[in-house]
Amino acid sequence: RSSDLKDRKAMDSIKLYRFLRANEIRLVTNYNPVTAIGIFESSVRVHLLLFLDKSNETQRDTLKPFRETAEQLRGKVLCLLVDGAVKENQRVMSFFGLTPAQLPAVAIYDVESDEREVLDGGAISTAHVRDFTIGFLGGKRIKDNSSADSDKKIPKTEL
Repeated sequence: RSSDLKDRKAMDSIKLYRFLRANEIRLVTNYNPVTAIGIFESSVRVHLLLFLDKSNETQRDTLKPFRETAEQLRGKVLCLLVDGAVKENQRVMSFFGLTPAQLPAVAIYDVESDEREVLDGGAISTAHVRDFTIGFLGGKRIKDNSSADSDKKIPKTEL
């Protein structure tokens, strides 16, 4: 039947498109002024961020569980690495209410709703970050960080 064949081709095209969109960017993207433009143009609208001081070897150890989480959640969230030691990234840290003394830290941000959350306490492990992210995607919030206070809001384009 030609209608079954057309439906199958349409489904295959949709699956292929989703696969290509989910895999068009790196597993973990370094955040900087150049990549910021592409990040906000991405079709993936939820961003998972790892803030760390890249020059601190102990903090760099948190990258492995973050990458493992990124692999498990590919296509659902855009995973970003933000070097908190870089002056230009201080504004991004302040957007999440973070200071260099709090690093390493994990945060999540929904571009559409402007909701954000910072992972509270505990070790940065694959399971902890994954559960935090899945909870956020499912609507579970630890606290309301979507800030109705306009003084605290930073335009998305300036992150």
